[in-house]
Amino acid sequence: MAPLALLAAALSTLEAGAFMAAAPGRSRVTVAAADMSCDCAVIGAGPAGSVIAWLLAERGGLEVALVDPNLDKPWPNNYGVWESEFDALHAMMPELKLKDCVDHTWPVTDCFFETDERRTTLDSPYCRVHRGRLQETLRTRSDAVGVRRIQAKVRGDAASWCANIVDGIRHDAAGSTLEFDDGRTLRATSVVDCTGFESSLTSRQGTGTGPPPTFQVAYGIYGLVEEASLAPYDADAMLLFDYRDDHLPVKERDASPSFMYAMPLDLDEATGLRTVSRGVIRERHVATSMA
Repeated sequence: MAPLALLAAALSTLEAGAFMAAAPGRSRVTVAAADMSCDCAVIGAGPAGSVIAWLLAERGGLEVALVDPNLDKPWPNNYGVWESEFDALHAMMPELKLKDCVDHTWPVTDCFFETDERRTTLDSPYCRVHRGRLQETLRTRSDAVGVRRIQAKVRGDAASWCANIVDGIRHDAAGSTLEFDDGRTLRATSVVDCTGFESSLTSRQGTGTGPPPTFQVAYGIYGLVEEASLAPYDADAMLLFDYRDDHLPVKERDASPSFMYAMPLDLDEATGLRTVSRGVIRERHVATSMA
């Protein structure tokens, strides 16, 4: 889960001293024409942006503004992570009590890389992170350390990328000024772009001749299935990769590789409802995604 993998990177950046409120020779910059000012503006209130904002305020002592046009919108992604990695994050940021945000752990992880039924089982536990619980935890902690929440969209068009300057942001030697669609402005000494691969704040075109950036797109569903129909999947294992494509027409097998992952869950874990038993068949709730 890429967003949560960024949390450790954010902590390392902070500990390296990349953002210091009282660095020698550096003073806070406030432009009179701006409606608001802060040390650091974090654009994008997903998992990465939310934890970076909290870290900079809690451990860096900075005045931080978290900017997003949909601050209170529930996160749509289904987040999973290796248990060992999440344990490490928990140890790095114990204040967040991240382990309390785990709602299911599978003891092993299954993969299918061949076109036949051979299964590769990894002896590595995998966790599902409760997105609502994580979102609420980060919001509560950020509010407690004074992170300013600004519900606004930076003015600009992704098509207007040009040397990191778009309609809604201007950089100078002392910082940056952001202009929002509603006419307000924000002055920040530093800006952290956490808006994802479709960002309109950052140029990706540059002057080089390298390939364009790559990214992964996932399509997810929740489904009620009978346990017998999970075969050949193990209901007690996280299915991380299923690359088998022998069910596809031959002409589609040479397309860009794609895989499915699945998280088998009991009904009470996924929806709060009691698990339903019908004879020897138990219904399962499965979160699947095709990437």
